[in-house]
Amino acid sequence: MKDIEVLKKNGIDVDRSLELLGDLDTYDEMLESFLEESEVRLPRMKEAKEKADLANYAIDAHAMKSCLLYTSDAADDRISV
Repeated sequence: MKDIEVLKKNGIDVDRSLELLGDLDTYDEMLESFLEESEVRLPRMKEAKEKADLANYAIDAHAMKSCLLYTSDAADDRISV
């Protein structure tokens, strides 16, 4: 993310994230990892939800939520599963 002002304007606590992750490169790597994992996890979550497989749904939802915690301290409060 080259322009962190976009993130800040959208309520992302970038300063807190950088405090947790150390630097902007690590922050970018974490976001990229989240996006890549989302391509696998979201369809799997949809399937688990349709099958009422709440245990596996919860595993993927929790993993995604945990990743977002590091990219936005406030995200944890905004994401509901």
